[in-house]
Amino acid sequence: MRRPQDKLTNAWVSIDDARADQNGATVKQLYQDSDMPDALREAHDSLDATVDRAFGAKTTCVSADERKRVLSTSYVELTSPDHLPIPQKARARR
Repeated sequence: MRRPQDKLTNAWVSIDDARADQNGATVKQLYQDSDMPDALREAHDSLDATVDRAFGAKTTCVSADERKRVLSTSYVELTSPDHLPIPQKARARR
């Protein structure tokens, strides 16, 4: 079974590969919505699905707003006092 970190890394590598296949196109050229190459769009869709699941979405988010809600909820949960390690008090020096 692959670790979530591996899935994220592989999804990012797919994006990097799709960009590299575009013969020196600029980021602006690659990310114009109407002209985004199919391979790049598919790689981003795969990364989105992986991130959504890693942060608790039951299915791939259908919008950026839904993704923001999932990420924000996960952030709040992960940074709550119940999930953060409790630092041990430093020993008193004599």
